[in-house]
Amino acid sequence: MQLLDKAQLDAIPVLVLGNKKDLPGALDERQLIERMNLSAIQNREICCYSISCKEKENIDITLQWLIQHSKSQR
Repeated sequence: MQLLDKAQLDAIPVLVLGNKKDLPGALDERQLIERMNLSAIQNREICCYSISCKEKENIDITLQWLIQHSKSQR
């Protein structure tokens, strides 16, 4: 059984991060969504960002998403 198939996790939002955006050949968000077939997931919110910790790219938006969604679960 896949983790996202567990009934107790229905409707829990999922954040997918593609790290190493700064490296050649890194996948962008669209490619990550396509490769991981994320568009097929219908029972929850899926958010996908391509990030680079080294270049500090999309770290702020990732933290904002986590803060927003941690508050909504209370």
